[in-house]
Amino acid sequence: METAEDFSWALFLVRRLLAFQILLGWGRYEGRNPLSIGDRIPLRNPIDGDHSELTWLLVAPPSNYPAEFHLPTGRAEFPHLVGITETEAAFARNNGYESLLRGGFLVAPSNSSTERTQWFHVEIVVER
Repeated sequence: METAEDFSWALFLVRRLLAFQILLGWGRYEGRNPLSIGDRIPLRNPIDGDHSELTWLLVAPPSNYPAEFHLPTGRAEFPHLVGITETEAAFARNNGYESLLRGGFLVAPSNSSTERTQWFHVEIVVER
């Protein structure tokens, strides 16, 4: 995981998403597929639990390393999780996540203790 500083909320959030992804992979949420590139995840609270304007996560393709690798035991994917605002989530919904990531729309949140960084987690892909 990569953040500008050692934020405890980041690890907590990644753990929650990892648990959610495992449940999705095992079919606990009928009709829902595991998270994938382009998905937007509402956090329903500021990302830092305090005053950040970032209240959504965007699952984005990595830009500086391979998106996945294969082992004899299976495969693993490494997407980026990018904190985005409500406005940016709406833009991505209407125009696609690619348009948002091209750099023309993402803006740094104002009055926020959370600096926008691209941070990532290991996504465990559960294959049955």
